Amino acid sequence: ARRAGRVGLENLGNTCFMNAGLQCLSHIEPFAAFFLSGRYKGEINATNRMGSKGQLAETFAELQKVLWQSERPAQNPSEIKRRLATIAPHLFQGYQQQDVQEFLAFCLDGLHEDLSRVSEQLPPRTEADEEADEKSCQGRSEEFAAALAWMRYLERSKSFLVDLMQGQLRSSLCCLRCGHKSRKFEPFMYLSLPVKQEMCSVSDAMREYTKEEVLSDDEKWKCEKCKAKVDAKKKIDIWQLPPVLVIHLKRFEFDVRSGYFRKITTPLACDLTTDLSSFCSSKQQQGALYSVACVANHSGGYSMGHYTATCRVGDMWYRFNDDRVSRQPPDEPVVGESAYILFLVRRSLEDGYYSAGHNSPLLKQQTMTMPELWPHHGPNQVSQDFSSLMKLRKGEPSESSISNEKPLYVMKLPTLPYNGHDDVKSDNGSSDEDVETPVCGGLTSLWGAWGGSWW
Repeated sequence: ARRAGRVGLENLGNTCFMNAGLQCLSHIEPFAAFFLSGRYKGEINATNRMGSKGQLAETFAELQKVLWQSERPAQNPSEIKRRLATIAPHLFQGYQQQDVQEFLAFCLDGLHEDLSRVSEQLPPRTEADEEADEKSCQGRSEEFAAALAWMRYLERSKSFLVDLMQGQLRSSLCCLRCGHKSRKFEPFMYLSLPVKQEMCSVSDAMREYTKEEVLSDDEKWKCEKCKAKVDAKKKIDIWQLPPVLVIHLKRFEFDVRSGYFRKITTPLACDLTTDLSSFCSSKQQQGALYSVACVANHSGGYSMGHYTATCRVGDMWYRFNDDRVSRQPPDEPVVGESAYILFLVRRSLEDGYYSAGHNSPLLKQQTMTMPELWPHHGPNQVSQDFSSLMKLRKGEPSESSISNEKPLYVMKLPTLPYNGHDDVKSDNGSSDEDVETPVCGGLTSLWGAWGGSWW
């Protein structure tokens, strides 16, 4: 389609938050290719009570066809809105403006449940379970504790969204009275970074997020050793980054003096390609070099703002303002003062998986039966702790039939040359010439290329 990836969405009455969010998700290349290729059909979990029996997944598949295989300059998303409203009515009650971050969180969680690879849910973990795991980690490395926590998560939560967007944090606490330390490894789908007036870049927000803080007064921590609430040091570390990193800039805060929320308009600079390894507390097996793929922007005040999206299509950047699509002016930054949510895609270390017009990292299917594909293990690091971890599993892994079909894969949009003029205008009135446009979905399996096993 000559307008592939450059199709607008009409505003249906304060639905700019939905349009901006949908455009961003749809311009994450592996996300769009996953649905356009049809791979999602084999991963729908129709029995998961937490999901919509595949309705949301089907909705997103239809959306990708609208945005990547349409000849129209703009589409009416009323059908998509109607289907989303049946699943999350609170987001579409009346014509009130909603937060794009909340909308995206719902979409990602809903898709995760629709595409869950867990066929039978285990009972909730008990305090005794947690104590047993803590005992198992005594005398072990931090990496072992992180891998054990990841295994516990996979026992109950696996999907394409975990492969694509799930990372892991380490939260540490230290009692300032007795020195007792507590650590916990937790999964994350996005990072919510604090924004302050004196900041200059997204890197400043990352440093603030990972900075050590002291809990005191009303925030005192109850120390297990002291059996009392005490002052404590707290620190959050990024342990494992996902292939697609979502960064939420917390631009809204409650002003105690006025009694209202206010917006922090501080512009934060961000390089389009950035190395995040300095913010990580453990080795990243596939590196930490990321490129910005799309940005959800918010302009205006807290309750009267407007959302737009800035997305890359091929090697060019476009603005998506509801039904209007225009070329991003070259003299204006992609990540500007209105940037609210950033989507960064990892540039894989393996040769050939990042080329002109593509931003599709190598994905490793996260499964209980193949821990060598977890982010904590590399191809030459057959962990001596492997057998110990497997002994700690809660029964036999219960996974859907899709597991292990293609455990190493790349989801990318094939690029075909388009010669001529299209209808998408830049702000100076010119149109695109000789652009390369991704037009349909494709899947590349790498399992055979890796010889079927790493060890």
